[in-house]
Amino acid sequence: MNTSATIDLLNELLAAEQCNLVTSLMDSTMFVSHPSVDLYDAVSGMARASREHERWIAETVLRLGGVPGLRMVNVSPADLHFQEISAVLPRLAEDRRILVQKFENARLHTTETRAVDVIGQILEHHREEHALLGRRGCEGAETASA
Repeated sequence: MNTSATIDLLNELLAAEQCNLVTSLMDSTMFVSHPSVDLYDAVSGMARASREHERWIAETVLRLGGVPGLRMVNVSPADLHFQEISAVLPRLAEDRRILVQKFENARLHTTETRAVDVIGQILEHHREEHALLGRRGCEGAETASA
């Protein structure tokens, strides 16, 4: 894969990071019940990590001689306002699954060392986040059925 194609790939990942549901959720006005405070803390940490991922990708694009893509905004999750954070857990988990898939696919399509490194680091974070959301979803399902 040539450098130009790698930069395009990284810019696609940058857009995916910018439009992820966790970031949108943190920008919304949500209801956090007492039992969901630790979930809120986890999601808030994911949003901070996502911003850091955006920075890593942009820096890698610049190191490769490219220009980071325009800032993307996702307006489709506008329905997140005023919902209990635990109610959107399935959507968060699915969003993370999709991000994992995008980063896995991207890693297969570049051999540029700097890109492979940053993609791998972010992929590992997203896998951990997806696993955490999956565990929380199972815990929520057990609590709801009790």
